[in-house]
Parts: sequence; structure tokens; C-alpha cells
Amino acid sequence: MSKRCTEVLVGAMMAIALAMPTAGAGVSANPLTTTEVEQTVGDQNATDLTGIPQAPVPDPNSTETSDQTTTSVDQTTTSTSTGSTAPTDPPPATTADPSSPPAMPSPGPGPLAGAGSGGPSPTSTTSTSTPGDGTGTADSTGGSSDDDPPPPPEPDPAPAATPDVPTSGQPTGARFLIRARAAIIDDVIRRHGMKSVMTVHETGTPGAPDAERVVLISGPDGMSAEAMDEEMDSDPDVLACEFDRTLQMPELAGADIRPALQTVVDGVTSRTLGTFFGTLAPSNYAAQAAATLIHLPETQTQFTGTGTVAIIDTGVDATHPLLIGSVTAGYDFTREQAGAATDLADLEQSTAAILEQSTAAILEENQVIVLNQSTAAILEQSTAAILEGTTLPKSFGHGTMVAGLVHLTAPTAAILPLKAFNASGASTIAAVVRAVYYAVDHGARVINMSFSLADPSPELMRAINYATSHRVTCVAASGNQGLETAVFPAAYRNVIAVASTDNLDRKSVFSNWGDADVTLTAPGEALTTTFPGGHFAAVSGTSFSTAFVSGTVALMLQQSSTLTPRGAMENLSHGAKVTPRMGYGRLDLKRAMSSDGDGGDSHPSSGSGKH
Repeated sequence: MSKRCTEVLVGAMMAIALAMPTAGAGVSANPLTTTEVEQTVGDQNATDLTGIPQAPVPDPNSTETSDQTTTSVDQTTTSTSTGSTAPTDPPPATTADPSSPPAMPSPGPGPLAGAGSGGPSPTSTTSTSTPGDGTGTADSTGGSSDDDPPPPPEPDPAPAATPDVPTSGQPTGARFLIRARAAIIDDVIRRHGMKSVMTVHETGTPGAPDAERVVLISGPDGMSAEAMDEEMDSDPDVLACEFDRTLQMPELAGADIRPALQTVVDGVTSRTLGTFFGTLAPSNYAAQAAATLIHLPETQTQFTGTGTVAIIDTGVDATHPLLIGSVTAGYDFTREQAGAATDLADLEQSTAAILEQSTAAILEENQVIVLNQSTAAILEQSTAAILEGTTLPKSFGHGTMVAGLVHLTAPTAAILPLKAFNASGASTIAAVVRAVYYAVDHGARVINMSFSLADPSPELMRAINYATSHRVTCVAASGNQGLETAVFPAAYRNVIAVASTDNLDRKSVFSNWGDADVTLTAPGEALTTTFPGGHFAAVSGTSFSTAFVSGTVALMLQQSSTLTPRGAMENLSHGAKVTPRMGYGRLDLKRAMSSDGDGGDSHPSSGSGKH
């Protein structure tokens, strides 16, 4: 087996999954059924993880994890997603590509992201007028104390079958990303009898002798990945090769919206309608507690964001009333189409029409619909009734929900939707790498990556280095495994890794942690955000904490158009409140936007984030 490819190939053979902070691998939402909210809220015991003793770092050859949990809400909807746990052996040190810019230093050690695990729960619907048992308050959604924590959650099983992937219309069989000199790479592919699937990226001046090209190749039918690896390794003209892993976003692991379900219901029943930057919006979105905690309202009296934030995800519904005018034309890598890159495209036409054709006023919906462990939609009665018995794909709406929180933070920044994942949470290394290059080459200044990978990817690292060299700040979720563990891309030194805390600045039970793995934290529990079809959602997970930080970088760009990734890291290091082993502390916009880091919430000591 090739020295260059063995490590990533072995990891791939272990069914490694690219995890979005939402749900559990291979698990799909149950059809909607009717039950009372008390049955859903129930006895959700928060796991205490504060003050955890130093734990071994995970093995790089472990399964991936996801970083999110979401609750979709019709004009209030909730949805969540997470992934499987990663092993705990220390990962190999990551070294930046020699030809790429050096990794971005940060003031101190910091965290990485992964996703926790969890299974699906029966879906339920309930009227917002039906009170719960009161156990689902913010205090029960991830708060922790200084007591020793219980053992970490058990890893999720690998998916039983390989999901459809973005390149499913291309040649099947083992595929590799190979790098060679642009002038000869076509000859290299031909003489080995391989098939060129697509060009991923070309570096250097076109036509120059030292220009390099990365191409996704497929072997002949029946040729094993090991045999392809040996072929590539035997050719000195091949500079690098990497197995193109099929990635799965675990949808129902880790983050759990259910403990906060009563809080969600209360927020819906008490909300009012107001104007948010020219668009009508419910108060549980525009004036939610998390925004107040990070001093967003005060900051937006001066800064509302500029530049373009690229969101590599399941797509964004650009027709959502709150997002119209903010979402630019993007690219759908699952269909190879430029223009609209929406998650609605993954639904059956009839189901999409149900979501899109809702005519109820924002304040009229009155049913909370628990779609799965991490997703609870709030819909008007007519829509809820029509959707009864329908199963939505487990990662559906993830990108729109991330976009809603970026927009909440930086409402005048542009959003570039890059659909590299389908609604089932499947993608490939090639699709994600292409999305990073696309974002940079199309003017993005921030890239939001609310997903995680247990093993490092050399080509993903090179793509992120390319972004850093073009002054593009990369922000990634630290994961929902509830472990002190490193995941990628959050683990790379030039990526800002974001963990989750609750509204009392306690570490979320599901969030990964560790000063070596996390840069800072942001609120990530029971957040209200946009959901496809003009609805809203209540969500939990590090995917959504990440969106707050990506939006914050867009605010910084308005303050300084020459902002570099290192400058963004330094500004964000002014944490508001130090939570043990959570990097520099919780995001504080007053401190982040202040040159000296003053003006925000006081904290007793300075934290240290990953470097």
C-alpha cells in the first residue's frame, strides 16, 4: 500500500463519515405521529462535563462525527444533527503543505470539533398551548458543573449502506484524488487505464512547467482501491493521491433539542412580530436570548456586516423572506449546477410544495412537531396535518438553518450557498474540497464549515491553506461528541474551531471541548433560525455556534476590509467568560470588535485557545 495513500485509505475503509453537527449516522426521521409535549420533554438528564480531567486525544483513523442538532419551526421549526464518536488515541501532528502558506498561529491552544451520538425518537406533534412538564428549560439543555463527568457516549454504528453521493452520476467504483504536474497528468491517467472524472483544482500559472492539477479519477470496473493505490504509488509522476471517501453526516447524534422543547414552545406562544432590517420577523428569532448574551443588538448599532460568507452545507433556501436579497447565486455540487443551491431540491416535489405554499401569518402556527431527537418543527395546523406521516431526509434544512444564524449576526453580509451535501447528509472529500476552492475563487471572505471529519485530508488541508493565503477566514464546528477530541477541518491550525455553550455560559453536554481543540465557544442550544419554505426552526449543536462566529467575522470585515485570518483569530480571542477547557471563552462581540478587547462582559482570567 502506498505510503502516501495508506493512512487515508485505511480510514476510508472504516466507513469514516463527514459529520454535520446534526444527527446520527444512518438514522432517518420517523414519520410524524401525534403525542403530547410532556412525553417528548420528559426526563432529559443533562450530562455534567465541566472540569473533565485530561482525556486522550482521538485516533485519526476513527469514525467521523457531526456537529449539529436542529428543531425546525414553521415560521418556527426545529431540526438537529450529529455524528458518531471518534477514537481517543492522539492524532498525528498536522503539517501544512510546503507549497501552501504557513498555518495561521493563534494566541494559545484551542479546540477541534466532532459530533456526538444518539438515536431517533418518535416524532410528535403538540399544540403550543399545551404546556410541558417544565423540565425542558435552558438549564436542562447542556449545563454542567464541576463534578466529574460520566463516561463519553458510545460510538454510533457505521451506516449499513453507502449513501448516494454528490458524484453518483459519475463513474462508480474506487475513486482517488491525484495530484501531478498539469502538463502531464492527462498522460498519467491514460497510461494507467484510469478514467478522469473531473478536475478539482489547478495551482500555479496555467501552462507553467510547475503548475499542478488535482483530478478525481476512477479505476476500471472491478479494480480495487488497493490496486489503484499501488498503481499510483508506482508512478513517480504522481505527486500525491488520496482516496475519495464517501462522507456521511450523522444526523441524530449528540445534540438534543428535546430537553429544551418546553422553552421552544414558550418562545412560540409569547413571541411578537417586529421588523428585522426591513423584513418582518418573530421576536423569538430577532431578539432571542443568545443574541443578547453575545451583545449582538448593541454591536449592530455600528456594524451589520459586509463581504461574502460561503456556507458549505446542504444548500440554502434563497426564497426565505428573511434571506431574500442576502443569498447570492451559488453552486450545487450534487447536481453540477450553478445558480440556485437549495436544500428544497432534495425533496419530492409534493413535499417541497407543502412547505413552500404555507399562507399562514408568522404568528398563526401553533403546533410543535418533533421530527426526531434533534428536530422540532413549529407549523400552522394545516401544514402539520398535511405533513403527518411524512419522513423528511435526516439532514434536510441544515444549510438554511446555518444561514439564518449567519444572517441574524451579519444581516447586510452576502451569503454564498455551496451545496456539497445532499439532504441525507452524504458528500465526498472531492465535493468539499471543490467547494472550498470555489468559495475563494468567487470572492468569499469567510467560509463556514459546519461539519467534521475524524481523519485529516491532505487535499482538504491544501484547499484551506489556499483560502488562508487569499485572506479568507475559515470557521468550523468542533463537533457534538461530548469529548476532548480533534476533528477536521476544525483541527487545522488556520481554522477557527467553535464549541457550544448554553445561555448560562456552561459547556453544552454534547459539545466537544479542550484547549488544544477549541478556539472559542458560542451559544448553541435551542436557537431559533430559518427553515426552508419560509418557516423557522429551533436548533442545537456546534454547527449553529459556528454560524454565530462566521457572522462575527463578517462584522469585523466592515470594521477592517484588510482583515486577515490571523487578525480575526486575535480579535475573537477576547472571550467574554472563560469556561474550563473551552478555548478563549464564549464569544463576546463587544470585545471582539474592540481593538483592546475591552468593553464586553468581564471575566476572571484569560483563556487559551488552540494554536
